[in-house]
Amino acid sequence: MGSIVGSQVFTVLYCAITAFVPFMVLIATFIHLQFHIMGNKLLQQTQAKKRRRQMEMMLSRMNSVVAFFLMICIFPGQITFILFAFNLTNWDVVNASSTLSIINSMLNPWIYCLTNKVYRKEFANLIRAGCTKENKIAINSTSNDRKEIVSASINVNLM
Repeated sequence: MGSIVGSQVFTVLYCAITAFVPFMVLIATFIHLQFHIMGNKLLQQTQAKKRRRQMEMMLSRMNSVVAFFLMICIFPGQITFILFAFNLTNWDVVNASSTLSIINSMLNPWIYCLTNKVYRKEFANLIRAGCTKENKIAINSTSNDRKEIVSASINVNLM
């Protein structure tokens, strides 16, 4: 009986530490970030500052959507683990909620495509690159050029 209660306490604490507390911190962070971005409305903003603020808003929106779906996909799994520890659900429900957690990883690239124009453009370029031989050669030469640039910058830093 003692080991069952210990296991139940461990499960509740584990879920609180690994999911519920981080979710609360995540929500508080996004609320703070939103107030910070919205609070930076100055009457005399330069064009560069306006553009930067727009980029911050777009990034904040994308991250908020990703975080929302993360919570939607992970939260049921945490609840079912607690319910399973108290014998209030069966293993099939735990498996279904675990599958939902895995689905979150598949959703993220699609969320990025839907909420970020630059990501969508580069993703389309990547898909197109797989369709033509010329683009494959260009990608390979670009990656080699990047390797040379990285290697040159490492050599300069070592001197």
